[in-house]
Amino acid sequence: MKVNQVASERREDQSAPWIDWRLRLKPESFLSSIPRSDALFGHLCWLIVLRQGEDGLKSFLSPFLNSTPPFIFSDAFPAGTLPLPLRPFNSLNQSLDENYLLSKRADFIEVEEFIKCAADASYKVKRFLISPELKIERERFFCSRFGSLEVAKDLSDSSFSNYSSAIVSQELELYVRVRESAEKELFNWLSELGTIGYGAGKSKGWGRFTIKSLEKIDFFSAPSGGGFINLSSYVPAAEDPIEGYYRLKIKRGRVGEGGLGLNPYKRSLVQILPGAIFREPNPGSLRGRMVKSLSAERPMLVENGYAFTCRCQFDYGEQG
Repeated sequence: MKVNQVASERREDQSAPWIDWRLRLKPESFLSSIPRSDALFGHLCWLIVLRQGEDGLKSFLSPFLNSTPPFIFSDAFPAGTLPLPLRPFNSLNQSLDENYLLSKRADFIEVEEFIKCAADASYKVKRFLISPELKIERERFFCSRFGSLEVAKDLSDSSFSNYSSAIVSQELELYVRVRESAEKELFNWLSELGTIGYGAGKSKGWGRFTIKSLEKIDFFSAPSGGGFINLSSYVPAAEDPIEGYYRLKIKRGRVGEGGLGLNPYKRSLVQILPGAIFREPNPGSLRGRMVKSLSAERPMLVENGYAFTCRCQFDYGEQG
């Protein structure tokens, strides 16, 4: 416990306070994939290489590799929603059918519901939103020592019944936690990235977006209740907490543009998906890390596994 606390204190030593922003992204062409925090960061890196060369990229990556990132991305979510926090059965206000729960899981709740969940561990979620695309995309997952999780959801809502095509016209929201000194440069990079395109198919004009609005927010910085909710594709650091509810994804990534060689694949990587909840002994600590050694041919390649976190109550007791 003491070792973890010392490591966390070192990671809290930052030069300036964080500022949280909500970016409304308007798709201008077909999006082949939902922007994830790690993939968005990777596309930003390739853009920097294109504009400033590898020396520019080394300078850009330096604070991230030294555990002092100037900004952290969340994954992107359908506008007005956030991921459903993974909570035990007794915190859900649903009639649970075992067979039904094994085949279907909720993905999102409205932002207002999410804030209430974060503030009150016993809050009963009233409306669940579903993304069939994400349900199909998920691989096998494992949960922590608290036991298996099954999440109920309400199928009456049809606004996300065809999410894979809906994201062409539906706006997305991306959350960014950033130091004030890095705000202007970061938003300029994101705007330029939107004109070039994101994800597979951008050479065909796919993946273009515009930043429709920027809004400074503060609802993720409520007083801690002993836990945090993850909103990113998160790779824990050695000192990060382990008690919680979470799902895992195995990412089998490919080397991006300009990086193809004899082996186009990166080393497989285990990530924690958005919606995970962890007991947090040190509120405000930086969580996650940069992952190195992803490609033998290109040792400079790294993966951003920092977590955009929301403080929350963690009062579910011992399960299982």
